[in-house]
Amino acid sequence: MSTPPVAYVIAGSEATGGAGFQVDLKTYQQLGVYGVGTLSCIVAFDPSNSWGHRFHPIPRDIIEE
Repeated sequence: MSTPPVAYVIAGSEATGGAGFQVDLKTYQQLGVYGVGTLSCIVAFDPSNSWGHRFHPIPRDIIEE
């Protein structure tokens, strides 16, 4: 069994799974690539504000760990 290629992604996590980190990993899987990465932010939706987006950056010190 051969080792699959590896790709690294730096992206945000989007709550619906329709964009960002989750979609990148799914795309890698479909291409036969093993995906790893780092989250840069979390995107939340606010249902009380017309489902407006709220971005929550991951603090640098957390990413550096």
